[in-house]
Amino acid sequence: TSDLTVNLTTDKACYRPGETVSFTADVLPAGAKVRYRTLNKVISEQAVAGSSWTWTAPATDFTGYLADVYRTKEDGTEVILGTIAVDVSSDWTRFPRYGFVATFDASKTESKIQEEMAFLNRCHINGVQFQDWQWMHHKPVKLNADGSLTSWYQDISKRWVGVEYVKNYIAEQHSYNMKSIFYNLCFGAWKNATNDGVKTEWALLKNNAGNYEQDYHGLPDSWASNIYLQVPSNQGWLQYMVERNEEVYDNFGFDGFQIDQLGYRGTVYDANR
Repeated sequence: TSDLTVNLTTDKACYRPGETVSFTADVLPAGAKVRYRTLNKVISEQAVAGSSWTWTAPATDFTGYLADVYRTKEDGTEVILGTIAVDVSSDWTRFPRYGFVATFDASKTESKIQEEMAFLNRCHINGVQFQDWQWMHHKPVKLNADGSLTSWYQDISKRWVGVEYVKNYIAEQHSYNMKSIFYNLCFGAWKNATNDGVKTEWALLKNNAGNYEQDYHGLPDSWASNIYLQVPSNQGWLQYMVERNEEVYDNFGFDGFQIDQLGYRGTVYDANR
């Protein structure tokens, strides 16, 4: 039978084989025990007391376990008091569980970020996308003249983004073994991107009654720009974005890049028509 009155947490969203798993319970009745199993196979069992204890994850990779906290009544009946899962995987992409963060302003205090990431950890989220964290799509990192990071900038919708809050999210996620993934389009640029080295010959074009015009994703007039599209396979554009992404990795602790696109664009052309 079950009486799920014990709230359980673990210290990480996933673990490497052989890593120590730390459990915390809000309250445990006397005589409680915990067992660890995968499917219907019990791996081990132990008595628990107090509000925290540890368990060494087995050496088998890419395996999920369930920790059952239970007590046994006088008639021998087991009562399940609380359960929590443990993912033992050396590579998070084997069993990805994706979440996201999308606001990076002064409302994201240290305690707020800790609260949010503790919730994602309890949900076993092991990868977190940073949605619209960047400055311009073709130039995600805003640098000062001396090469240092600009502390504040506005995204395409003119929301303020603080670099310290982006970095605080990454640090908190890494403490839970989560991976931090930055979002961007694979072929988007703001207006006047030629000022930043984007070449006109990279543009993705549409035929408008014989006039070849750059394809774009329209956005509200109150926003900073529409998104003007480039030929994603153009070697010049690819090299340009490689360099911009190196700036991302050089200045932030991101673990990967979520590459977005905009779906079918109809009949389109490159500079060669």
